[in-house]
Amino acid sequence: MNGPDIVAVESLSGRLAHRLPALGQAPGLRHFVVVRSGVTVQGSFDADEVIVCSDSVSDGDTVVLVPRGWGNPQIGSILGRHLEGEAGEPCHPGRWQVAGRVAAVWRLRKGSWVCQLNERSGTEPAQASLPMAEGVAVAGILSESAESTQSQQLALFAA
Repeated sequence: MNGPDIVAVESLSGRLAHRLPALGQAPGLRHFVVVRSGVTVQGSFDADEVIVCSDSVSDGDTVVLVPRGWGNPQIGSILGRHLEGEAGEPCHPGRWQVAGRVAAVWRLRKGSWVCQLNERSGTEPAQASLPMAEGVAVAGILSESAESTQSQQLALFAA
């Protein structure tokens, strides 16, 4: 199993960052970009997807783990007081720290960005896909803006 390669958005060069959706900045949110596709125990991630991390984590959450010292971030899980990596291997907390829970993933589908929200439901998150208008802040997606955007889209079908 080859896991995806991910990097923090702030480490991208300017020429690559313009390809990403408009990402809102809010306390407690971090963004990571998948630069090489891969499969993990937690799911499949394609190149150019953007992972949105929230700082609230709990048991069973899919998380991004960042190394203490040299290395690359990886997708993982929190199981009780233990950290697990991409293949379900144990990750020592002296080496790895949690960047945040995977709260959403921006995916490019048919030429437009779609934000897939991750529900807290254990190792395989249930997900609801909502197409988001360009420029909608991620912080708003994690609060009340997702409902208003969805209701506006439903109104289009009623007409």
